[in-house]
Amino acid sequence: MWLLDPAVHFPDTGTYQVLFYGKAAGADTLTPGKTTWVYRGTGLSQPAAFTLIPPDGGSSIIAREHVFQWETSHSDLGQVQYLFQLWHDASGQIGEIYWEGPLGGVPFLALDPTVLEDGVYWWNVIAVDPQGNTTRSTDVLQIIVNATNDVPAFLAGQVYDDTTRQPIVGVTLQIDDADPFALPNSVYAKPVTTGTYTLTVSAPHYESMIETVEVTGDVLTTDFALKFTGQTMPLPLRAGWNLISFPLLPVDTSVGAVFANPDSAGEVVNSRPVYEWAGDNYEEVDTVAPFLGYWVYCEREMVLQVRGSVPENSPRNLSVGWNLVGPSVYRSVPQSRGPDLTWLTWEGQTYKSPESEAAPFTNLLRSKFGYWVYTSEAQPVNLGDETQQ
Repeated sequence: MWLLDPAVHFPDTGTYQVLFYGKAAGADTLTPGKTTWVYRGTGLSQPAAFTLIPPDGGSSIIAREHVFQWETSHSDLGQVQYLFQLWHDASGQIGEIYWEGPLGGVPFLALDPTVLEDGVYWWNVIAVDPQGNTTRSTDVLQIIVNATNDVPAFLAGQVYDDTTRQPIVGVTLQIDDADPFALPNSVYAKPVTTGTYTLTVSAPHYESMIETVEVTGDVLTTDFALKFTGQTMPLPLRAGWNLISFPLLPVDTSVGAVFANPDSAGEVVNSRPVYEWAGDNYEEVDTVAPFLGYWVYCEREMVLQVRGSVPENSPRNLSVGWNLVGPSVYRSVPQSRGPDLTWLTWEGQTYKSPESEAAPFTNLLRSKFGYWVYTSEAQPVNLGDETQQ
């Protein structure tokens, strides 16, 4: 056994790949080189929780030719990578690792069939962020490998945006005339026999793609880059705190997707959590929506490109006190249906009211800005097109 002091041998945060050799007692030759990974995290945060995806049909009996899949994780610190682990143990507890690796960024693994022999295994996955913080999948799954179940081939691949190269929400895949099925992680892995197949990939706000493939054996990987057909909105952000809103309903409403750094894949531009107002305190959010205001902090000035669709116009119900909202269009200040309303927005250094704005924005609410609005009486307010009251 080789004992290491992490503080000495791994002084910096991050992920270390360790190559080592071994020699059995009494043997004269070394075993082939082995690889393992050591994580030196900060302990301040971990990648998001995620689960494993069972094989099609839920059966634990698989062929040696198999593609393992799991849900995606994410981290505000940057791109998450995954380490696959496989072991033997009747209890399911993690024991001596039979096989692990490689460290990669996609949530599936087409395991070399020579790795698996007939028998019972357990497997899980570790998500690792750029600082070496880790999260193990919330579950472990059993597999029973039986060579008599071997299938000739697999269809596998991933679907992503042709511009951002990011996974797409709401993707479905249809193989020939079978019913379409959802791809929760924008990846697929289907056991098939050899032959010709027609694959149709669809997603809301994207052009569908149809591809005919010839499967001759092993794993045929076919990726799809879909073209976005919805609207794109530039969202300028200052260095420091920004009070913003969303005129569009983003295709992917998650904070990680909306504030993805266009200059660095897997990272976000907000260096602090995104907040909304809950009526008496601020709350951190994981998703965003139109007609609401949000505080977001950026280290530097930049312009994001938000993709989405025009939201359905519906009145926003104001509660007594301060509310944090956002209009979907440039429009005049809504008329109160009761006591006068007080409107304020943040200009980077100070709050300003619509009437104090310079021309041509005097007495206007501006889309992409968030607004505080105060009312002494609960009432609805229209924040969309004025012609659709």
